[in-house]
Amino acid sequence: MTVGSVAQRVQPQSTSAAARTSSSQIPAQYRQWAPYVDAAAKKYNLDPAMIYAVMSRETGGRNIKGDGGHGRGLMQIDDRSWGSWLNSHHGGMDPASNIMKGAEILRSNLDFFKGNTKAALAAYNAGPGNVQKALRNGRDPDSVTTGHDYGKDVLSRMKQFAGASTGGTQGTDKPSSKPTTSTGSKPSATLNGLLKEGSRGAQVLDAQKELKAAGFNPGPLDGIFGPKTEAAVKAFQKSHGLVQDGIIGPKTWSALKGDRFDPAHPKPPSTGGNKPPSTGGTGGTGGVDGGAAPGSKQQKMLAEAATHIGFHEGAGNANPFSKFFGRPGEAWCADFVSYCATKAGLHMNTASAQGVQDAITKQGNWKGRNNPQPGDAVTFDWQGKNGWADHVGMVEKTFKKDGKLWIQTIEGNSSDQVRRRQYPADSAVIKGYGTLS
Repeated sequence: MTVGSVAQRVQPQSTSAAARTSSSQIPAQYRQWAPYVDAAAKKYNLDPAMIYAVMSRETGGRNIKGDGGHGRGLMQIDDRSWGSWLNSHHGGMDPASNIMKGAEILRSNLDFFKGNTKAALAAYNAGPGNVQKALRNGRDPDSVTTGHDYGKDVLSRMKQFAGASTGGTQGTDKPSSKPTTSTGSKPSATLNGLLKEGSRGAQVLDAQKELKAAGFNPGPLDGIFGPKTEAAVKAFQKSHGLVQDGIIGPKTWSALKGDRFDPAHPKPPSTGGNKPPSTGGTGGTGGVDGGAAPGSKQQKMLAEAATHIGFHEGAGNANPFSKFFGRPGEAWCADFVSYCATKAGLHMNTASAQGVQDAITKQGNWKGRNNPQPGDAVTFDWQGKNGWADHVGMVEKTFKKDGKLWIQTIEGNSSDQVRRRQYPADSAVIKGYGTLS
């Protein structure tokens, strides 16, 4: 994540700035990014100074392409490591999502190196594997970075940005715009006030992710509650029988965060880290209305899937399911289905959601949008246009809700984790169902 010669030309800000704590004293080229830095810092429990300091080292606060075109945006997200993310985020040049991704990488590195800040910063430049190898060999983490000074330099720049915080998200002074966090880097499960058009921050971003995962397009995932997000909220509220006011209050928040999970099962824990495939988790399959036949391969597949509920991917999409098939960290929803199916003695090995559908179609077992059964694969097209499959999961059970057929799923790579979801069986975002064999 270097910018080559660009990074080398960036000069540290004057040391007198270290004593200035007002956001108004942040240099102009950084001040314009303050709302996004603040939201990212709150979401990932980081000192805003760290984000500014990395940005300073990487681009001097400029939204550019660097490092021979490989580094993208303010935080220089590298296409050689994060190509999949960049492809799904319009090349990574949107400042809000770019800063959020940079913050996510920093938090992941800090967790990986157990709070060793210099090592975490060095890993932002050289990668965790190279830094870990250096440490194991008794070398300074900066020995593998560009200029052999990345961590040290960014730590120095952090002092220059000390106290640099907006003191809350900008755009409104109402409590509804101030996101809260619980432990670690995860947004609080409790809504703080109301979220509505004009709100900004980590909880808006969290809501946007939930809306997108549920098949409602909120626009850019930027932590800014704009017209597209409001329209998505209204559509979500309509589908759940809620008042369609476009405001996220307790009932809408509960529907987004909690109602999709079957009350008979606890919600997935927020682990914040990796668990190997052999590690148990929240169990239980089937449901009150319809589950897979006891002893069937489909039931074994769902039982395997349930043991991983709560797993959260590591840095670079790191997950054991892709690794099981010898694949690198990647978008892993299909890897998760393939892994659980393989463990149950079923035949599936593909890295793409569309690949799962194609394989089942080739077996003659694709059913389209009809007759979902526990143990089926279910594919999704988030745009609701029956195009290329964007995502895949497994139907855990079917049930009736308000006289309508619903499905409960177990999905991998759903907001970067394994979790249960619920949808109307005929939801517009569902491409169809197929029997794994």
